[in-house]
Amino acid sequence: MQLLGIIAQGLMPVYYAVVKRLFGPTIFGYYASTFAITEVLTRLGVCGADRGMYRFVAAHRAAGETDLERRALGTGLRLAGAVTGVIVVALVVLAGPLGRWMGRPTLSSTLPFMAPVVTTAALMFILVAATLARKVTSVSFFVRGLIEPGMLLVAATTAYLLGAGTRGLAVAHGVAYVLTAAAAVIGAARVFGGRTLLKALRSPPHPQFARFTLPLALSDGANTLFQRVDMLVMPLYVDPKAIAAYFVAEVAGRVSANIRYAFDGIAAPLLSEALALRDHDRLRYNLRLLTRWVTTLSLPIATTMIALREFVLLMFGRDTLVASSVLVLATTGHLLSGTLGLGGQVLMMAGRSRVVLANQVGSTALNFILCLLLVPRFGINGAAISVLACLTTMMVAMVIEVWVLERVHPFHAALLKPVGAAAATLAVQLIAVRMLPSLVGAIVALLGGVLTYVGVLLLLGLAREERDVVKQAVTRVRGILGRAR
Repeated sequence: MQLLGIIAQGLMPVYYAVVKRLFGPTIFGYYASTFAITEVLTRLGVCGADRGMYRFVAAHRAAGETDLERRALGTGLRLAGAVTGVIVVALVVLAGPLGRWMGRPTLSSTLPFMAPVVTTAALMFILVAATLARKVTSVSFFVRGLIEPGMLLVAATTAYLLGAGTRGLAVAHGVAYVLTAAAAVIGAARVFGGRTLLKALRSPPHPQFARFTLPLALSDGANTLFQRVDMLVMPLYVDPKAIAAYFVAEVAGRVSANIRYAFDGIAAPLLSEALALRDHDRLRYNLRLLTRWVTTLSLPIATTMIALREFVLLMFGRDTLVASSVLVLATTGHLLSGTLGLGGQVLMMAGRSRVVLANQVGSTALNFILCLLLVPRFGINGAAISVLACLTTMMVAMVIEVWVLERVHPFHAALLKPVGAAAATLAVQLIAVRMLPSLVGAIVALLGGVLTYVGVLLLLGLAREERDVVKQAVTRVRGILGRAR
């Protein structure tokens, strides 16, 4: 289900491509700037409650502590609801002054309509995380994988057909997230039961929840700010069309990290249970196994994005080709974050939220400084260089911290196999694109890359766990075909 969710999340870049082509680069640039603000405040408003679901719901479920599980769910929902409610009111009231301060007067007409997304998106994140903590992946697949991008796409297209402009696009964005949050409520009610959700909202506070999640709230806010510092600094020096090109290149580069994001909901409960049971061998095994799987699935996506970057950017319009280098830098950074990022889950599930907060605050401050230094001189490429440098620094620090504090690390010999296969794949894809600079070359590069990657992996030999997965998949396919006959 998580792999299907990864594929479905590919609709998000399609959504951005459609919006940019329908509304044009200028309106899309204003929309992207507004979205960057609401995204930062949403992660801050969640107050770390989604991570709290992974840590407490999973641990209490494993221990059979139903009452504490329900109290954790209710505490997270109430905490995030109160904080995001205050943020929404503040955004609506301060939209005009904020727009004038940032030199973007259009914020006064877009921010009030997109502000409610801070609450609805936070609700969706928490409920989906709670279902994943219960080891139910179907809600995440349908809500995050299908309904979220689908609602956004339908709402934006409808707004365009009605002749809407910047404000209408903002309204469509807000409506889409209201409907997505409603779907998350329905999905969570099917997993926990509607009465359980209502009891959770009325339950007493969880004794440890706030102490664990509040540092994570600041950490999540810092992390989202880290990801959007570039979008907040660039309007001071770069025109909206260049910002739009940067935004779509960064979104496309983020695809290589979607694998790890999908695995977060699987990894966090597993790591939480191992830490709660103080099973060090299980912790090390799960970290290495999941890191290898994330790496194996992420690398071919990254090589394809780098080799076919011009074809990818042309989906958003010829004017986005100026962000070709941005796409390479963004893909590299998100690939690094994806393959090594599970170390952050180890720190969080071990209760070391203050360490995570320190990492995020430090990297965000460094990114802000580098953006101010590099963007005026190098434009959008300077912003991409800043993000890559800060991601590299943060990942190295995180690996060292996990080793020092928990005595585990993600590295092992089997990781070299997908790395070697990816190197061969990138070489084949680049040669194909150079020799056939057309759509035919892109198709050859795509198919040849898949065959090369799979072939080299098989030649090097799959690990035992991967062989087991292949056998199970083959058995299930045979069973489905047998029933069909």
